Amino acid sequence: MIAQGGAIDERDDDADAVEGIVRRLQQTPGVGAIFTRAARAASLDGVVPGTLSFDAARWGHDRAAQVLYSPDWTDATNTHGFSGATASGGTAGHGSTSPWDIHNTLIAAGPDLQTGVTAQTPSGNVDFAPTFLYLLGITRPPSMQGRVLDEALAGRRAGRHAVRTFDHRVTTPDGAYTLTATFSVVSSGGQEYRYLDGTRVQRTP
Repeated sequence: MIAQGGAIDERDDDADAVEGIVRRLQQTPGVGAIFTRAARAASLDGVVPGTLSFDAARWGHDRAAQVLYSPDWTDATNTHGFSGATASGGTAGHGSTSPWDIHNTLIAAGPDLQTGVTAQTPSGNVDFAPTFLYLLGITRPPSMQGRVLDEALAGRRAGRHAVRTFDHRVTTPDGAYTLTATFSVVSSGGQEYRYLDGTRVQRTP
């Protein structure tokens, strides 16, 4: 077993061992959201009860470990005076699935962008490449994920999108660990794009 950066790789890919690791994590204070392989295609449920699927966090790739987990978090002010304290204890990493970590600010300027505008439409790093290709007049490949950030573009290319949010909840069979994920869905160009807004864990004795 190899553990690094919130990922645990059970090298034998033993399903029982993976479930045992997850169960221990679910019982451990300070551990937040836990992700495993999808229980079925396109499902937000992980294969181990009480976990979300890798797809919920857009983490499914060929080299993915069997378990991904995030430090737990609270709305409390951290030692630097900012809301959103995590259980990571200041250890460097990729952050948590707290909305305080996930919701970042993108500042951009250029001749093809609107000026003096603040857009609240959810977006992600995956949207950069489609936007750049669009501005360059290059057709994006069908395999490319993400959308064009046209809500930030100037002139007739500027767009407005419908946004809806929903929660997805998973729990262990005994109800001792409940994990709730909040998502935003942006409708753009006749398609829907889903973004993870954050997660919250509740433990019951």
